[in-house]
Amino acid sequence: MTIPTKISGFADYSELEHRLFASWKQKLENVYHLYGFMGFCPRPVESIVALQKKGGIAHQIYSVSRLNDGTMTEFALPFDRTVPFAVYVATHRNELTYPFKRYDISHSFRGERPQAGRFRGFIQADIDVIAQNLSPLGELECLLAMAAGLKSLETPPFLIHVNHIDIPKLLMQEMGVPTDKLPDALRIVDKMSKIGIETVTVELQTLAPDLNLSLLPLLTFRGTLAEFLKIAPTSIQAMPSLVQFQELFNVLDRTHFTFNPGMVRGLDYYTGVVCETFLCDYPQYGSIASGGRYNQLIDNLIDQTTNLEGFGLSIGLTRLFDILKKEKKLPSNAAPQADVAVVYREVSLQKSALDAALALRSEGLATDVYLGSAAIGKQITYADKKQIPYVFMLMGETYVIKNLADGTQSSDIPLLEDAVKHIKSLINNK
Repeated sequence: MTIPTKISGFADYSELEHRLFASWKQKLENVYHLYGFMGFCPRPVESIVALQKKGGIAHQIYSVSRLNDGTMTEFALPFDRTVPFAVYVATHRNELTYPFKRYDISHSFRGERPQAGRFRGFIQADIDVIAQNLSPLGELECLLAMAAGLKSLETPPFLIHVNHIDIPKLLMQEMGVPTDKLPDALRIVDKMSKIGIETVTVELQTLAPDLNLSLLPLLTFRGTLAEFLKIAPTSIQAMPSLVQFQELFNVLDRTHFTFNPGMVRGLDYYTGVVCETFLCDYPQYGSIASGGRYNQLIDNLIDQTTNLEGFGLSIGLTRLFDILKKEKKLPSNAAPQADVAVVYREVSLQKSALDAALALRSEGLATDVYLGSAAIGKQITYADKKQIPYVFMLMGETYVIKNLADGTQSSDIPLLEDAVKHIKSLINNK
């Protein structure tokens, strides 16, 4: 049997790209931890029933079977990170401390045709907060944390488009869209950035020929909520949730956030504030991060009233990485796998090399020991290719420390303890 080296629809990274991607995950975890979100380690499969109930399309769900006889199980791979979270909260809802905040950076799987920007298996970085009668402060915390996370990745200039789902609904009603046609009208409006206002106008008129289309240009507005309200109809200015939405926007900075009244996503899923994120220099790739408020997540899952409300955001980490790779915007180096590499002049020094590594690691220095019997020059080349900044050379009776970035090195240091102190000071002060 021939083992495939590549599988269509899944990322295939080089060694450097793996290190870059791993550093992305670590940076995001650091940011989300800084914002008080708990790391979440869900099980790798969910029940098929839960996945289908939460919007999974049957032909896109990868189910799990036993290899020996093809027997289908009741399990499948999750198509997003929200369902595992929802199932967990539903199961443990009486045990959790609310507000419950978590981050989850894991694989999701969708059985769709692979194409540019679409993968069968991909990593998403999600943050969610859930509580009874969730405060808008939870929405703000998530939005600020996601923006901080994207900045930590040194993402090119990005803009997070924020809207409240009730605003386009009210505008459609003002234009005369019948209630039974409202979902179709909103789906048409959501395509405006792709198909243009003229095509949207034509498609809306096929739903209801007598619409008042004078309000349609309002859906192309971009800017602050305050500016929009000056030209908005009174129905929006009287919207019950407007005060809280205004308070949210008063905190968000204009560098990374804009109001977009025409953004409609997850019509049957989201119940309030929604957002989508775009790269300013590469709008052709579409959204790289999105999410919103979902007030019936748990109730719909268990068919009970719990008053548990949620807000969640997701960064398409594999998608973003793929875009920057195509645009040659990934850095040429990554966080090294170690701070220092221990190398040795003679094979007989390998035991001493392990002792040196133990001493370095006890000081908190990530240390890679060369595994083999190559000449010391090749060992140093290995460290250089790994982009490890320092080598700790065992010369026999002494130790020498070399900075691979500038080529400088210490004189012979007779004691291991002194050599460890010296390299630690170099690394801490660089």
